[in-house]
Amino acid sequence: MVSKSPSSVSGTAEKKSRKAVPPLDAPGSPPLAEETPAPKETEVAAVPNPEPVTATAVVPVSGPSSDTSSSDWAYGAEGGAHVVFVYTGTSPKYIGKLLRIRKISTHRDDPLEESSAVWRHQLLPRVLPSTLLVEAGAVEMDGEWLRELLGRAEGSRAEERKKAGGLIKEIGDSPRVSMMENLRMVPGGSAGKRVLAVEIKPKWGFLPSASFISPPEAAAIKSQIGRYTLHQHYRGKSTGEGSYDPLDLFSGDEGRISHALAGLWGIWRETGGQANSFRVFVDGNIVHPDEVSQLSRPALLQLTAPILIPLLRKSDALPILRKLQASLDPTDISDIVARYRSAHPDTELFDESTVPDIRPDELIAFTTKYLADPDAGSASDSWTLRERIIAYSLSAIFKDCSIIVRAVLAPGSEEGWTIEDEGSTVKLLDLDLKPLKMRHWAELDEKIWKHWAETKG
Repeated sequence: MVSKSPSSVSGTAEKKSRKAVPPLDAPGSPPLAEETPAPKETEVAAVPNPEPVTATAVVPVSGPSSDTSSSDWAYGAEGGAHVVFVYTGTSPKYIGKLLRIRKISTHRDDPLEESSAVWRHQLLPRVLPSTLLVEAGAVEMDGEWLRELLGRAEGSRAEERKKAGGLIKEIGDSPRVSMMENLRMVPGGSAGKRVLAVEIKPKWGFLPSASFISPPEAAAIKSQIGRYTLHQHYRGKSTGEGSYDPLDLFSGDEGRISHALAGLWGIWRETGGQANSFRVFVDGNIVHPDEVSQLSRPALLQLTAPILIPLLRKSDALPILRKLQASLDPTDISDIVARYRSAHPDTELFDESTVPDIRPDELIAFTTKYLADPDAGSASDSWTLRERIIAYSLSAIFKDCSIIVRAVLAPGSEEGWTIEDEGSTVKLLDLDLKPLKMRHWAELDEKIWKHWAETKG
């Protein structure tokens, strides 16, 4: 398990039942969302957990299709691999729950089926602290009930999502469905409190060492400029002053973290809340920029930094993620490319016949080896080429996962808010095993740094 070191909690206040959040006009609390509509690295160590706990229940149970109406579940969010529905009915059994349904394109004839199960149930709980994992249980679904649910959701989907076809087609007849806690709501009801939940996709939080990067002209760029900034520039997005940079979010410096959150708010406003890098929920309901003025006490959204930063720091989620990203990608993909070309000089780069899907046994073997010495990968002869490929694919999980921060708040005087420890939490989402796409990742990496060199160099 990746665990805290003494330095990882420095500067964190002793736990209290409540933590005061300054009022709107307090110093250091710049407005991050208007009331009117508007279109020192922490050292962490990984150690094996000899008795892993399961992160997800594996035994299917009778689900909501047997004792709720499909109209009790509202479309909540959607990504490339999953769609989420939240419970809006009155049954105590389901209040505060959501359904996460996997799309058929991500599991039909999935060669990683067995390895994915091993990763979720056996290995992930050894790699991450249980406090950062969301407990979930598999549920069975009646086909007709599910089709009603998916058909009703079409009107709520973004136009971009509809291009792939209707949800009924995307989900298929035998989907994987899990039920879990809705982290966007107060557990057990509000009791006069409010919940601000923010879902962040932080992306790459480290810079690779120039000593491993090739060619030299790439090293000068990739070791100095964050991958997210390089990719945004490649996509034609703004990377100037005020833009979001994951290196700020992962820095451990409160001022830089505040700057990163301000950049994420900028993305939220510019995209009308549609970007998956930053989603905002109040009392379980997603909030878009043009809806801010409709909230009671909209100043709640203006205090995001002083609300979120203490919770993030207390959880150690950011330094743990950064450590996993960097230690599983210790020498940069260009080094893996060079090693592959040396081992297979007459083969096309990362030919599928030489880069088969990850087997459960080798996934277990490598994860155990990694946990015994997380920093070993930076030594040139410590991992085989195959192990470096597996490690890179695991690093990709933590580079692309999401963090959800739930703050349970009680109103204070003069538009201030008080953070309640009970119910406030930080969790990691989207931690599924990824298929090996080494050729794609290598080619994209080269395109990204070369585009920067051609346009900024």
